[in-house]
Amino acid sequence: MLHNLTEGILLVAIILFMFLGNARGALIVALTIPFSLLFACICLSLIKVPANLLSLGALDFEWWWKARW
Repeated sequence: MLHNLTEGILLVAIILFMFLGNARGALIVALTIPFSLLFACICLSLIKVPANLLSLGALDFEWWWKARW
């Protein structure tokens, strides 16, 4: 999992640098990825919501959204 996270951060940083043309801005945004993941895991743990339930809710929302249109 750490390998995938590292690749994701690098890919985001490279693409942001290409669009923004600013290395500092790209680095700031790329470094927020692991912190937001950590914050989400802590919040899920505190309210005792399993990750499986969260992903099931996302699938349900996707189905509802597609059926709506």
